[in-house]
Amino acid sequence: MDKLKNFAKNKFSEQILILQEIEANNQKDAIPDLIRLCKSNLDDNDPVQYMINTTLLKLLPQSQEYSIEGLSSGNPVVQKICMQVCSEKKFTAAVPILMNLSKTNTDHRMQFEILSSLSKIESPEILEFFQPYMKNSSPLIAALAIEVIGRFKDSNSVLILCQIIEEAESDENYKVCDLTTHKAIESLGQIKNEKSISFLASKIHHRNPTARRFIHKELVKLGTDVISYIEPFFNQDNIDNKIMASNLLGMIGGRQAVSILVNAIDNGLATHHNVKFAIYESLGKIPSMKGFICLMDGLSDPDELILLPVTNSLNSQVNQGVIDKFKEIILSKTEQSDKVLNAVIRAKAFNIFMQLYEDSQIGELLINNILKTKDGHIIYSFTEKLKTIKSHKSNEDIKKLSTAIPQKLTKKVLAVDDSNPMLLFYRSIMAEIGVRIRVAENGQQALDILEKEEPFDLILTDMNMPVMDGIEFSRKVRENLFWEAIPIIMSTTESEASQTNLAKQAGVTDFITKPFKAETLKEKIQLLLGI
Repeated sequence: MDKLKNFAKNKFSEQILILQEIEANNQKDAIPDLIRLCKSNLDDNDPVQYMINTTLLKLLPQSQEYSIEGLSSGNPVVQKICMQVCSEKKFTAAVPILMNLSKTNTDHRMQFEILSSLSKIESPEILEFFQPYMKNSSPLIAALAIEVIGRFKDSNSVLILCQIIEEAESDENYKVCDLTTHKAIESLGQIKNEKSISFLASKIHHRNPTARRFIHKELVKLGTDVISYIEPFFNQDNIDNKIMASNLLGMIGGRQAVSILVNAIDNGLATHHNVKFAIYESLGKIPSMKGFICLMDGLSDPDELILLPVTNSLNSQVNQGVIDKFKEIILSKTEQSDKVLNAVIRAKAFNIFMQLYEDSQIGELLINNILKTKDGHIIYSFTEKLKTIKSHKSNEDIKKLSTAIPQKLTKKVLAVDDSNPMLLFYRSIMAEIGVRIRVAENGQQALDILEKEEPFDLILTDMNMPVMDGIEFSRKVRENLFWEAIPIIMSTTESEASQTNLAKQAGVTDFITKPFKAETLKEKIQLLLGI
């Protein structure tokens, strides 16, 4: 093209005008000369070279011929531009050339770019080509190949994917969930056949917490198809598996999930405190008559911590039957009466509270219980609810609560747990020992709070959480110079020593194993805070 023959001799301003004109007029005949002008080693600070490449990138999508021809140019810059175009336009004629380039290229970074472009074309013939790359020494290339396998739902690769996830549990590998393990889990979820689902279900307690989180995410996405593979865990003795099975059923939902959870309670398969806690919390997420009856029965449980998920769950399903049951227990003036009153207040069960408050006798008991908590957050929350009633009695109780101003608290704790009842439990403990508390539902949310708020004196975190687990969260805390000295207490249901060792290596200061009594946690916190 005449405009580009003596391009280098033109002034900078003229060069830019020429390129802009070519692009504006969509001049495909300029492509060969633009390719000729592309330098093998692009100087990122060269604006003219950048404009040449940009113009070429705009014109090439209109020409499959030039795009494919450029793949064999031997010029890395041209090849990358052509690969981008071929993948975006899904030029299937580029597939054999890209395959050959991948075989002959020894540079891992360039090979990854070639394979990445090839993967986006999605031609059926690439599946067999990508299979051997699943075990590539480059994690990026292996992960890309695994991703392609999942996209094509290749059932023939299930065994290799399972092996990758198994290998991630070895003594050498379990401390970190690498990219290939993550992609193998996702691919098994996409393949979605009996072998892939049963394997994922068998790994609900994978040795690595992050891999475990990814497995749970895939199982929930698969939905009710996985329930039959999860149910057998309730007939086994493994407490950790029962807890995780309960959590998963709560997230999946459905009648079958409710039946399994209720049967576990009724048949004595959930005698362990943590299993029972998980089941009641999950039943609150799946409204059903069968689950409702089970929750109502749960009000007779003598464990105050168990009463929190029971009350929290019933609060979302409140009806006259629920209110009558609460009245019956509270007015019985037994030891259980005080526990149920505490549960209503500590769970901030506002729907239940508002109806119980109408009974003058119970209303007085509720107000006295709120005052006993010495928790500024609880006092404020219930004061705001009382303001909506606008009666003489509520106005008097508001005045009574307003006099209960908690002392100024200097120490501050960040509590991280995906269980709302557990966060409520922690809140009550902090109020009793005179410590301020901020709560988060996962590690990522907790990191955001640490970034934005004033320094914390202590962190209390769960191990297993969605989005970001406690191990990963603890590692990230220790990587930050401003937070590295903050004591971290990890609460967990885990029974395996490897999990404790993993947490120690992540920087956890101390542990508390569920179930635990409030006094045990108080002692640990007071010791670490020096109060």
